[in-house]
Amino acid sequence: MKNLIPFFIFTLLTMSLVCNPAFASQLGSLDELQQHRLLLLKAVAGQEHDVSGLRDARDKFAQRDLYWFVIQNEQIVTNYPAPLTPEFGEHLVTRYFRDHNHSLVLIGKDGLVKQQAADLDIDQILAVIDSMPVRRMEANRQKGSNPH
Repeated sequence: MKNLIPFFIFTLLTMSLVCNPAFASQLGSLDELQQHRLLLLKAVAGQEHDVSGLRDARDKFAQRDLYWFVIQNEQIVTNYPAPLTPEFGEHLVTRYFRDHNHSLVLIGKDGLVKQQAADLDIDQILAVIDSMPVRRMEANRQKGSNPH
């Protein structure tokens, strides 16, 4: 029993460090989010995205396993729950926004770009997601587990 006390204290200290948000690992790449859909928005000069609409749709996005990232003024606003690496925004711009004809990119769970657009239309984004085969299977599974 005496030998278990130090082990128990060590375990508690370790868990407190692991669960502390200050020690959470930082997201450095979208490759780490393969089980989610991703909505990327980049503000162009003189245009800022209003993130209140994105926040208002949080339940709809959560049902669809969607994280959004808005890049504006070299800052990122997101619904992702952990910190981002300092180079995360630069990585997004380099990989997805080299072509300046769009400011929105929707990525499916398969990692492929599903839509590029110039403007944010949340209803359109939801419609595109809901038309995806994987999403239809998820919706059917959710209906089956929620009998009324």
